[in-house]
Amino acid sequence: MFNQKISSDGAAGIYHETHIVPKGQYEGVHGNMPVYGLAHATGHKAITSGLHSALQRLENKA
Repeated sequence: MFNQKISSDGAAGIYHETHIVPKGQYEGVHGNMPVYGLAHATGHKAITSGLHSALQRLENKA
């Protein structure tokens, strides 16, 4: 249905990726959106002044 509505003129596209990663070594960043996806399934953590980088956030997972 989606592909039929957008046609094939190149104006919009979709993609899907699958990755196998160690437990707790992933991150999803969402702005102005409800908590869903990984955040809904594994817990939401706000980005604060002490957690600017992905490495800081991943190391600080509790």
